[in-house]
Amino acid sequence: FPSQSQKVLTLPALTRIGEDGVDHLNFSPFAVTDLGKLLSLTNNLEFKHSLAGQFKNMDCFWWYVKSQDDDSRFRNAPTNMVRKLTYEVPMVEFVPNFFAIIGDAMFQRITAYPELAKAIKGMDLPFEYYNYPNNGRGAPVRPSIAISLIRCMEVIRKALKRGQEPNFHEFLDPAYQLNESANVAAKH
Repeated sequence: FPSQSQKVLTLPALTRIGEDGVDHLNFSPFAVTDLGKLLSLTNNLEFKHSLAGQFKNMDCFWWYVKSQDDDSRFRNAPTNMVRKLTYEVPMVEFVPNFFAIIGDAMFQRITAYPELAKAIKGMDLPFEYYNYPNNGRGAPVRPSIAISLIRCMEVIRKALKRGQEPNFHEFLDPAYQLNESANVAAKH
């Protein structure tokens, strides 16, 4: 969830966003475009995190970070096993700077695949993240994580276009944020 100081992102109603791949890019497991499917947290696009090591996908990394003792069974678990493990493994309710950690891992995974980074850099569609709770049928729904994930992707795309590292400062919990003058300096 966004920290108190994080920018509030207002998203249009799902009934007004249009078609995936034409009017926006959904990157949930229900994406219809190849790019959206590659960006999905559950897509088995392996990556090596600079501090935590190898992971089968972002979903595995997500639950590894949330697990109480950095449980390595999450590293390469198939999706059905990840779900099972989340009920068996003690989880940390609050991980400081969680979406800054996730955003950084998303960036590392994307930049590990130059063609993927190039596709994001060249794409100007708004990002979206929504699911269909009834096995792909019915009305789309944004999960509570959607706003933070969409904002992470916007920060990543901006960084890729500028040829810079992304600045996930807005995702830091207040105790970890730089003072305002350091924040301004980081933007330039």
